Amino acid sequence: MLLTFGQTGVLRAEVQCGVESGKAVPESQKRYWHAHVELLRMDLNAVPSVDKYLNDLVHEHDEEKQKVLKETPIGTAVAPLYERLDALRVRLAFKAEHRKSKGMIVRMIAVILWVVYFLPVFFIVSVFRVLHPLLRYINFPRHFFPLHMARRVFCRGITTICGISIRYQGTEHIRHEVPTLTLFTHASNLDPVIIESGSGCSKWIGKGSLFRIPVIGWAMHAVGDIPIERTSLKDAIQSLAKAGQVITKRRDSVAIAPEGTRSTSGQIRDFKKGPFHVAHTTSAKLVPAMIQGNYQLFPPGQPFPLPGVCVVRYLPPVDISEQQQQQQHTQQKGASGGEGVSEG
Repeated sequence: MLLTFGQTGVLRAEVQCGVESGKAVPESQKRYWHAHVELLRMDLNAVPSVDKYLNDLVHEHDEEKQKVLKETPIGTAVAPLYERLDALRVRLAFKAEHRKSKGMIVRMIAVILWVVYFLPVFFIVSVFRVLHPLLRYINFPRHFFPLHMARRVFCRGITTICGISIRYQGTEHIRHEVPTLTLFTHASNLDPVIIESGSGCSKWIGKGSLFRIPVIGWAMHAVGDIPIERTSLKDAIQSLAKAGQVITKRRDSVAIAPEGTRSTSGQIRDFKKGPFHVAHTTSAKLVPAMIQGNYQLFPPGQPFPLPGVCVVRYLPPVDISEQQQQQQHTQQKGASGGEGVSEG
């Protein structure tokens, strides 16, 4: 039933995106249809049989066995749909326009001066990190920890100087007193600054190379952010385990880009499994954060962000533990029903 719905949705998207006619999709409509395509992909992934097929396909490295999997009934039904969705992704790729604006050099100098001015202040405030255990013990709001407030002020200063106005939607879904894992879409180097300027997060998981940059890396270490080495599977697993300890022991919130790296096309990339493994082991709630307008203001290859408007939309939290309980209940119910039929 859902596969039929998926076929209908893909066909509708292909018609609207001019696949048959060959007409280009207007830039103003690409974001809407890109979201439509990604929702279709998520709906298909939610089907248990499709999810099992995709997992088997990913973990099977033998080409002959992969071919056999693709020739199964579920494979012959799903594989063409995903090929068409991938083709739509390519067609809906955003155009990165590297533009210059008046005052860009002035704003760039102002950001450098702000960083030079604020870093000593930040390191002075970092001394108060020794108070964090006490503040946690008395249930002091995490949002107002000295270091977290300092980082938030620093990021707001950068967005103000850059001329970027940020609109936050769905902030009622953010609960700092509950351990959460914030999953944000990543299409710009400015994304962590945009997120931190608003609600902020206690800890961030970032690529290891950022922590090796002088001053910036020191500041990230001072706050307690978690580096992840993407080139080493063993180190990556250790970093995710450390994130799990931060969530369970300190009951902090952690932010990570589930795509693993920045999107070069402005579109959402396939998610990695690491963040969901952390959520599974810690029972932390997932809070998706969709950032819009970031790619247009600061695409890859542009030296400095343009002034403009970004929208950060927080979606309702997802409780993986509740979903797992419901799934187990459904499986047990189905098994008991099957036993009843066999006994009859």
